[in-house]
Amino acid sequence: MKLVVLTAAYPSPAEPERAVFIESLTLALAGGAGGRKPMDVSVVAPRVHASDPLRETRWGVPVRRFAYPSAGKRLKEIQRPTPFLLAAYVASGLRDLVEEVRCRAADAVLCHWVL
Repeated sequence: MKLVVLTAAYPSPAEPERAVFIESLTLALAGGAGGRKPMDVSVVAPRVHASDPLRETRWGVPVRRFAYPSAGKRLKEIQRPTPFLLAAYVASGLRDLVEEVRCRAADAVLCHWVL
């Protein structure tokens, strides 16, 4: 099974401890934890820090980060996000999600999105 994980937070070089529970879940799915068959898993997450790569492989899992004008802050940390910022965030995330699903011929999308 091919699975794309869409998440609002994922570890990155700038914040390696951020949302490690989502990375743990992703790695468990990829590794076949609990006696299940391993899954082909990839991740789509926001790129908060300009120093973080748009694409990387973490522990064997491909990660695609969508860019938005974050100024180094997570969306939930921005006091009053403008309509432009919100639209850029959603459009960029949706574009990368659709592209990832198509490129990988994913069977399902797991959304882990709490803001």
